[in-house]
Amino acid sequence: VDGVKYYYTVRTVNCAGVTTTASSHGVIVDTMPPLPGTVYDGNATHTDSLYILPWEPIWAFWEGFTDTTSGIHHYEWASGLHPHNATTEIFSWVNVGLATSANTLSPYHNSTLGD
Repeated sequence: VDGVKYYYTVRTVNCAGVTTTASSHGVIVDTMPPLPGTVYDGNATHTDSLYILPWEPIWAFWEGFTDTTSGIHHYEWASGLHPHNATTEIFSWVNVGLATSANTLSPYHNSTLGD
């Protein structure tokens, strides 16, 4: 059952029939994903940018992701062309630990547009 803590106990019996037991610290079953938060794109916290210049870095900030059962272990970010399908055409998933922002160079950083 999700969210329930289970303990494992081992009982040892010697040749005289005397026993002793020891139990684990317990493990919680967690099958529920974290609750989603809000992601902002742009170069300032809590600001959503509509446009960037090709030589500007790509920024993302996020907040409000929660997991009340086991907590947040780390965040990963990626960039793609479709927001709700978690596509990664621009760059694939990168582990950023517990940071709540990340940035990288634009894929057009060293290109000349309009030629």
